[in-house]
This record gives sequence, C-alpha cells and structure tokens, in this order.
Amino acid sequence: MLAAAKVRVEIDGRKQFFRLQKRWSDSITWWISGLIVFNATLTVLVGAGCLDFSRTPWFVTAVTVETFLQVVGLGYVAARYLFSNEQNPTR
Repeated sequence: MLAAAKVRVEIDGRKQFFRLQKRWSDSITWWISGLIVFNATLTVLVGAGCLDFSRTPWFVTAVTVETFLQVVGLGYVAARYLFSNEQNPTR
C-alpha cells in the first residue's frame, strides 16, 4: 500500500510539473510573439511617417535593443529552467 501511494504521489507530481512547464512555455511564447509584433508595428509606423522620433533618435534603437535582450533572456530561461535535464531527470 505504501509503495502504491509513493508511486501515485510521484505520478501526480510529474503531471503537475508538466502542466506548469506547458503554462510557462506558452506564456513565454506569447510574450515573445507580442514583442515581435510590437517591434514590427513600431517599425512600420516609423517607416510610414506616422511616428517621428527625430528629436529622440535613440528611442527606437533603445526599444529594439531592449526587446532583443528580452527575447534572448526569455529563451535562456526556457532552455535553462523549463527544458533542462537538471529540472527533469527522466529525460
């Protein structure tokens, strides 16, 4: 009986881990997609002349670099903590 309970706890724990892993990876995917859409929209609006940053030319560069760093950081988090073998020793 005790062994069956231990196995049940292990299985339930793994299910919860995989649900959490999926939720985080979906959230990261949506966040990165939103950042890309934002940068694309900003680029189109600046290119079309709807937005003018001539008085602050550093702004578009700063936003682009900041977005790039967020994407790289989120990719690192996903690779390191969500899908590494250290976090899930059965892989």
